[in-house]
Formats: sequence, structure tokens, C-alpha cells
Amino acid sequence: MLFVNCLIGCSAHRNLSKKKNVPFQVADLKKKLDAQNRDEMKTLAKKHKDKAELNRIKREAQTKHIQMAVQERQKVRFSHFEY
Repeated sequence: MLFVNCLIGCSAHRNLSKKKNVPFQVADLKKKLDAQNRDEMKTLAKKHKDKAELNRIKREAQTKHIQMAVQERQKVRFSHFEY
């Protein structure tokens, strides 16, 4: 009951509803990116027959995937700060 004197229309209450949806947006984003990564790995496996080359390319693709996922999650998590 810290906000007893606070009006319902204040910025703290307006942003509260956006913050609740962030975990669901992150979960949906994670599922989408994982599916995309899985498809990319399958196409790489079909394309490259040399095992050492395939492993190297998979590591590069995984690094790229992680960097992209972190950027996208940051966009989603910090989008609730925009007014």
C-alpha cells in the first residue's frame, strides 16, 4: 500500500500493465528464434558434407543466433520504458 495517495492514471500504473506482458513476449520470441535456428541448422546439415566444416559453420551460426537473440530480447524487455 505504498501508492495510497497515487492516482490511477500515474505513469507507474500505466507501465505496470505493460510490464506484466514482457515475460510472455520474451517466451514467444524465444520459441520463434529457436524454431528459426533449428531450421537453419537442418539446412546447413543438408548443404555441407564435410563434418569439420559443418561443425565450424554451426558454431558460427550459433554465435550469430545468440547475439541476435540477446538484441531482440533487450528490445522487448526495454520497450515498456517507451512512452
